[in-house]
Amino acid sequence: MYSVYTVPSPLPGIFHFSKCAAAIEGRWIERNTNAGASNPRITAAQLTRATMGSSSSKPSGSSAPQVWNSSTSVSHDLSSALQSSPESDTSRQQAIELEIQTRVAAELKRLRDEEAAALKEAQQKLSEQSSSDSTQPGKESKVTRQSVSKEVEALRAKLQERRKVRELPEGVETARNEVVRCLRENDRRPLDCWKEVEAFKEEVRRLEKGWVDKVVS
Repeated sequence: MYSVYTVPSPLPGIFHFSKCAAAIEGRWIERNTNAGASNPRITAAQLTRATMGSSSSKPSGSSAPQVWNSSTSVSHDLSSALQSSPESDTSRQQAIELEIQTRVAAELKRLRDEEAAALKEAQQKLSEQSSSDSTQPGKESKVTRQSVSKEVEALRAKLQERRKVRELPEGVETARNEVVRCLRENDRRPLDCWKEVEAFKEEVRRLEKGWVDKVVS
């Protein structure tokens, strides 16, 4: 049996209770020191329980959990305003029109360069033929000179005709307008206009093929 000490202080509290538990623990260890040699297992187990009991009797400070509140998300109004801005639609339309104009201008420039190169080559042939005719005059050389002159004139006429500003064919203009209309109606879903874009590309390919055929023929 344990001997319980009476707390001399009349004030209740955790401090006096802890002091009492410590005194009981010390008393018990002193009484069982000699007996521990004969039965060390029981002494160790009892000592552990006594220590755990006294430890649980001690007050432990508890701190309230700290909650951090922070708002880092973008405002819904700001996000909606950015998405509904008309600048994106205008920019896309301008980019499409600029791409069309750039491609047509590049194709016209390429055709003019090819015709200029062909004209230069024909003039060079004519010059070489003229120099050879001066050394070997004859009927055959005269016919050759005339044929080369006709070829040069034909190329010059084609070049002058290509320099004139022409309107786009009706098929290309219609396909272009369809692409612009679809992009305006589906400004949030531009991928839905893939059919109109493919139709416009097909019309441009036909126009390019027609130009090439005219130059070659």
